[in-house]
Parts: sequence; C-alpha cells; structure tokens
Amino acid sequence: MTIHSTHSLHRTQYSAQDVERCHRRSPMIAVRRWPMVNVVLFTSLVLLGILYLLAVNDLSTKVYEVRSLRNRLSSVTEETNQIKRETIQGQSRSELTQAIQAYQFVSEGSLEYAHQSTVAFETHGRP
Repeated sequence: MTIHSTHSLHRTQYSAQDVERCHRRSPMIAVRRWPMVNVVLFTSLVLLGILYLLAVNDLSTKVYEVRSLRNRLSSVTEETNQIKRETIQGQSRSELTQAIQAYQFVSEGSLEYAHQSTVAFETHGRP
C-alpha cells in the first residue's frame, strides 16, 4: 500500500511501514492509550466538585444555625435582665417598707418648703 502526499513543491510517496511508524509516534495515539486516565481524572474532578458543594452547603447551614442561636440568646438575655430588674424593684419596695417600719418613719403629709431670703445676700450698704 502506498500513500501519496501532494505538496506545492513536490510529490512524496509513503509506504505502509512509514505510515505505521508515524502512527506509533503520533500524540493522538498516546491519548488513545490513556483513556482510562482521562476517565479517572474527570470522575475525580466531578467527585471533588460534589464534595466541595456539600461542604459549602454544610458550612452555610451551620452558620445559619449559629446566627439563629445568637438571636435567641440575645432575646433570652434581655428577658432575663428584665426579670432581674423587676425582681430588684420588688425587693427594693419590700425592703423599704421593712425599713420604714423598723425606723418608725412618718409618712409625709403636705410639704411646705422654706423660701430663701434675699437678706442673706445683701451687703447692708457696703460696696
């Protein structure tokens, strides 16, 4: 079997052995020798992509849970502080009532305030 190649300058004849030798050295043949490697690389890239998506999804879910727990913590803390304030106010009133009874204080009636006299501020004719 003879293969003819036509170039612009000359004509060349190739034998079947030349063609076979050329095919053995061809990079396309090398790619055909490694189809399993390509499949393995592609499969591993797909698996890595899926694992990455699962990890990112898991992380985002945990971040959402942490945010909701933080919000719940702040609301519970606010409720606790409100209850403490109410408790302290209740204790203060009861303690004041006990102190009033213990010291025998008198409750106020109508209050009259003393007015300041301007006499204390006069210089009595001195410059």
